[in-house]
Amino acid sequence: MSDEVNTLIEPVALSAYLATSACTILVAVTIAQGTFYYRNYDGDSKFIKYFVLSIVTLSIVQAGGMFYNIYFQLITCRLPHDYKKCNAEISIRIQPLSIIHYGLTFLTQCFYALRVWFVSGHKTWLTGIIIVLSVLQLSTGIAVTTHVTITGSIPSVYTRSLRVSLPHPQLYATL
Repeated sequence: MSDEVNTLIEPVALSAYLATSACTILVAVTIAQGTFYYRNYDGDSKFIKYFVLSIVTLSIVQAGGMFYNIYFQLITCRLPHDYKKCNAEISIRIQPLSIIHYGLTFLTQCFYALRVWFVSGHKTWLTGIIIVLSVLQLSTGIAVTTHVTITGSIPSVYTRSLRVSLPHPQLYATL
């Protein structure tokens, strides 16, 4: 293999390998937790059982989408005539997975909040903190996904002009 190809593939392939390895382990843990739940909590309502099933299913769908995106990036986008197509479609490919990711995280944290509510003896302040933080994470994730979709650029999320901690845009010039 030529040095140019190695230079192009090596950093992406390493991060893709690490991401798929970690994702595979986490999906396996999710499936094991779902199986453990169904074996040990027969007394729960059907709503909660379907809720757990939806979390496990969405986790599998998210992993499959990530594997597809990595395949697409490493295999399909390596030919020079596909570069423009690949860069133009990146926000379209990432948007559904990002929504699934933030939705799945929100649903999992809601399930956790429900369990904390039962275990803590129906303490609403403790459950309320978890729910408020979960809603904040979901809304921030949706905002970032929307921004990436509008701009078509993932690195634009990390630009200096997006700092929301500064009260006035003219203060950006001072940084």
